[in-house]
Amino acid sequence: MAPVGFRDRIRDMSPAMLKDGVGEREMYCFGLGLDAVMAKRTAALDARRPPYAQHDANLVTAGDRRIIPGLTEPPESLASRVQHAFETWQTAGHPRSVLGQSLGYVLAKTPMVRAIATRFDPATHPPTRVSTQWDTYPEGRDIAAEPVHAYCAAGGAGDWDWDSLSPITGSFGFWSGYLVLYSVGAQAWIGAAPVWGAGTTYSGSGYYSTVSGGAYELAGSYSGSGEVWGTGTTYIPAASGYYSTVSGGAYELAGRYLGDGRAWGVDGNASVGRGLQTIAAQFKPANMWVRAVVVSFDATLFDPAQGVGGVNPDGTWGQWSEVSGGAYVQARSTSAVYGGEVE
Repeated sequence: MAPVGFRDRIRDMSPAMLKDGVGEREMYCFGLGLDAVMAKRTAALDARRPPYAQHDANLVTAGDRRIIPGLTEPPESLASRVQHAFETWQTAGHPRSVLGQSLGYVLAKTPMVRAIATRFDPATHPPTRVSTQWDTYPEGRDIAAEPVHAYCAAGGAGDWDWDSLSPITGSFGFWSGYLVLYSVGAQAWIGAAPVWGAGTTYSGSGYYSTVSGGAYELAGSYSGSGEVWGTGTTYIPAASGYYSTVSGGAYELAGRYLGDGRAWGVDGNASVGRGLQTIAAQFKPANMWVRAVVVSFDATLFDPAQGVGGVNPDGTWGQWSEVSGGAYVQARSTSAVYGGEVE
């Protein structure tokens, strides 16, 4: 039975002179005030219970429990993750916690996500790769289930050779990890970055430039609005008025930026990558170096059933480029974008 508010109950508790006419209306107003106090009390109690709390209250609780709200995550999903935050933190350091929180971050889509880790033998020099571990949530899989696990010995199917041919400092650490999120088809949660200048139309002669006053200038004209670097950000200059200053023998930013600009390689904002990196930093094993947070636009890229090379790294991915035919070419697959490292 639904509870009856004070505004309706107060009439029955009032003396006869206040049960009708002006007296009844006055008591009804007092009842409204009492109902408002009770509603605030109930909301305050519910704020500590994520399934019953308002969404704005869950956002505050999520910050307290270090759960990052998703980009398009429904309120009920965030409430569930906040409710189970303590159980989640009990599994921190396990691939399931990294993958589960990453999927929660990109809801309401459920793309395929993978956590890949390579283990090295520190007793040899340089350390030799011993094995690769794959943990996968296939597309559409319930994050309450366990990820699909595969253990692959070095040299066989599922081997992952990131940079044995292009090593960088620390690349042969005891354990290196990689977080891969797919954005494909119906489960695409982010897209590739638009081409610079997309949206603009050039009008003019057959030439883009002409000489005027001894210098080149635009011959035609552009109409429309193209993509701009840093869109969404506002620069706050330093007192000096310069964009950079010298510190420790190197240039660094003199002022600061506010707002959220475009991310590299995707059609989202920079905060998307920072959120995924924060999740990786929070839930990865303590001794793991996450070498890259990858977003793949190709469902066949990175496959535990394949060996080194082809769809998997071939040892040259430590650097962005390699020399081929006397020229620099991109070393990594162009079907994915690669975010920064998390130590």
